[in-house]
Amino acid sequence: MNAQTIDIIKRYTPVVRWSDEDNLWIAMFPDLLGPFSGTHGNTPEEAISALWEMAESYIETELADHPDGSTIDPPSTVVSTPSAFRDTGNPHDMENLRRSYGYSQVDFARILGVSRSTYTKWATGLRKPCGAAARLLQVAESHPDALGLPSRKKAAVMA
Repeated sequence: MNAQTIDIIKRYTPVVRWSDEDNLWIAMFPDLLGPFSGTHGNTPEEAISALWEMAESYIETELADHPDGSTIDPPSTVVSTPSAFRDTGNPHDMENLRRSYGYSQVDFARILGVSRSTYTKWATGLRKPCGAAARLLQVAESHPDALGLPSRKKAAVMA
């Protein structure tokens, strides 16, 4: 890889994310290669390595045709952060939380605003809640009154 190619690649922010659907790490340079051009790997490092190879090939082809780099779009800032619940969530904790309130899976799913199927996948570990759903579970645990849930002491007495 030549120095000019390396300098160009370093200007761009890679986005690396886990895909539950594909069970792989997905890596892309949306500003450089477009939002639908990416690579994958079993580890983030594999995905990034493949991404650099893809970017190198693209840049060197563009530079061969346009040595001034005029066809390469300038970068913009991209920030990607993983959901906190993805790293700390535990399906057993979620089920214990539900049981502590004395609700069935169907009723607890309804309170959270998700389908029973989604809740079951969370509870069995097939999928993990993230984003707003993960935050809502944190609220259910620390501020049950915000969701209209009884305190766990009252729930234990009612059960």
